[in-house]
Amino acid sequence: MRYGAHVRHTLISMALVLLAASLLLYGLTHVIPGDPIRGLFGFQPPPPELLAELRARYGLDDPFYLQYFKFVRNAAQGDFGYSIRGARVRDLIGARLPVSARLVVGALLIQSVVGVFFGVLGALRRNTVTGWLIRAAAIVVVVVPIFVVGFLLLGWIGYGSSWLQPRGLKGWGSYVLPSIALAAGSTALTVRLAHTGLRGTLRQPFIAFAQALGLPHRRIVSAHALKASAAPLVTFLAASASQIIGGLIVIEVIFDIPGVGSLVIDSVVTKDHNVIVGVLMIAVVFSVVCSTTADLILPKIDPRIRTGPVSPPM
Repeated sequence: MRYGAHVRHTLISMALVLLAASLLLYGLTHVIPGDPIRGLFGFQPPPPELLAELRARYGLDDPFYLQYFKFVRNAAQGDFGYSIRGARVRDLIGARLPVSARLVVGALLIQSVVGVFFGVLGALRRNTVTGWLIRAAAIVVVVVPIFVVGFLLLGWIGYGSSWLQPRGLKGWGSYVLPSIALAAGSTALTVRLAHTGLRGTLRQPFIAFAQALGLPHRRIVSAHALKASAAPLVTFLAASASQIIGGLIVIEVIFDIPGVGSLVIDSVVTKDHNVIVGVLMIAVVFSVVCSTTADLILPKIDPRIRTGPVSPPM
């Protein structure tokens, strides 16, 4: 399969995954018990005429397939409809999305830079105290739940720092601890993956051949071993984007960050289906795009990865 055909196949697969995810998410929101219109009025039931008018205005009386078709048509244009409180969903999400985006980007940078650095360092110094400490710390951090990491950072560092704001948004310092907590688990896994991959690559025959040629050890590691070990790391970094997004809700609640995670919590309480689906669809699109990007660049990073079956020799 040529690379162009591989790109087309990957993009078609991405479109089908997004379509299936939108159907699943939209269907799950309708399984949530309760009527979102009635929820606006609390314990006092609304007049039947007003209830019928509101349900007709928001299309809640339409069949499910018709509601879903309208949702897909509008979502393709970036329009997720209106919240049950009257505001446009894209305006609600747009007001909070930059905050969450900074947290996600910060977490991905921490995972990529810190995780790969300490993974490589641990592999190169495997039989030293430094290597042992790196591996032990990675194992400990992996098993600690994300909310525990958040509370520990909040208590040990946040309240004792003059510039790391512990709660709320009060400048760029407010993003540091939440990003670290958000990236902790995935960074520890990156350390272990980079360590294991590099150690395995350093045992390969082509590394021994490069050493026999008298190439400097630094060049062997940077130009040959790291490149050969990059494919699993790229795949994992792309896949961990969904894990980081999933932790947004917990981290934003702990650090009182007004992002899309807290918006999801509020929307679940009020049964605001359009907001829930809009936020989750953006999260799914981001995760799928990251995974698709990894699939597209992997054959360029490592020529050993084929984009299709190899034709038998004639």
